[in-house]
Amino acid sequence: MKKTSEDSSRIEPPSVIIWQKLEELGWSQNDFANVAGISLKHVSEILNNKKHITLETAKILEKVFEEPVFFWLQKDVEYRLYLEELGRKGITANDDISQRAYIYKYNPVSEMVRRGWIGKTKKLSDLKKEILKFWNIDELNFDFLEEPHTAKGTLYKTGNIEVNPYYTQVWLKVVKEKCKSISVPTYEKAKLISLLELVPDYTKKPEGIKEFLEELKAVGVKFVVFPHLKKTAINGAAFLDQNTPVVVFTLRYDRLDHFWFVLLHEISHILLHKDLLKSGHVDFELTDEIDQKEKEANDKARELLRYKEILSYFSGPKREIYDSEIERIARTLNLHVSIVRGALASSELIFYSRIHSGNSPVSRSIPEEYFLEKKERGRK
Repeated sequence: MKKTSEDSSRIEPPSVIIWQKLEELGWSQNDFANVAGISLKHVSEILNNKKHITLETAKILEKVFEEPVFFWLQKDVEYRLYLEELGRKGITANDDISQRAYIYKYNPVSEMVRRGWIGKTKKLSDLKKEILKFWNIDELNFDFLEEPHTAKGTLYKTGNIEVNPYYTQVWLKVVKEKCKSISVPTYEKAKLISLLELVPDYTKKPEGIKEFLEELKAVGVKFVVFPHLKKTAINGAAFLDQNTPVVVFTLRYDRLDHFWFVLLHEISHILLHKDLLKSGHVDFELTDEIDQKEKEANDKARELLRYKEILSYFSGPKREIYDSEIERIARTLNLHVSIVRGALASSELIFYSRIHSGNSPVSRSIPEEYFLEKKERGRK
């Protein structure tokens, strides 16, 4: 029986480097094929070490990843010589390659290292130890991520964005762990409902976000900011930490209107859909292709932000809408002007390019204490 290689002299194939670069860029194999101008079959053969890196392929890789031609040729030659040496010793490296590919399929390794969730490693054996420790499992088997009860979100079509459901679950696991140490009073549903009636006032106050989050904590709801991972397109999430509701905002869009809508959307899930919160519910990029519970949460958020009243001013034929009108309606309805612009843009009554006027970065208004990873604080 052949032995497998797992020592310090191991040489990685070029495919491992390509996998890492694809993950860092947030690219799928389809993205790689389109950018490189080669077939998906060719990409698969390269990534599975079924084809040598030829001079022509090395030239393509140089253009795509900005590593010189000789780098790719050298890596390929070194790996082929390494395989020959293993062959003479009766050893195979195939199991190592497949295991690394298996790990990368379910885990965004580069981002996990960058954000300090696992340690940086070179050897496959060390990487396996880090991943097993992260998931608290004894063997490299991710079947549990495929099970129906595992936390999932409502996946939306997001243009060209490909959502990786496994990376989403990595993200959710970390945020759940980090939220356990946060203390808030006992959750009181009636007080939360009363608080929501005052949302318009809070949108206008200079310190409105800070004050609202303090009141949210007082009624027993945890709120945190935790950036999403590449290839997840997460806007927010809601789940239960034992019996305490938790709302997560990712700062995917650093805008006031986005903050208020996502926050109220997640709170609506807490009030309307407690069954979703047991394993955790993740919300992705919003589009019209959503299920009934998402529509209900959207409708509740729109109600709280007075979308119906905003749009009632423009019930006639579609026409140009002036900034002075938007500002007047915001004053009349006691809303921040960004909320009015967000409502009009989402209803396609104004272009999204106009949404930024008067829409300052929300990260500046959220106190530091709500950021789970300080270095990930929003744009300045």
